[in-house]
Amino acid sequence: MPAAAQAKLNLRLKHELDSIYAVDQRYRAMLFDPRINRNPDSLAAALGVTKAVLNATLMDRMHRVDATDLGRI
Repeated sequence: MPAAAQAKLNLRLKHELDSIYAVDQRYRAMLFDPRINRNPDSLAAALGVTKAVLNATLMDRMHRVDATDLGRI
């Protein structure tokens, strides 16, 4: 049976998915976007970690968000 699009946009669902996307991309941007990660000392201080563990902290947070998102999606 072919899938059919909804006739009316579900704004609540759209808002939830947009929110999930924004949170999902936050830590990825901190890791990989040079505009955000050009000053790792400031980023580490803002997150309350040392520069030495910054990338590991970001990866850990990214994985935790991913696990939560999977359940929500």
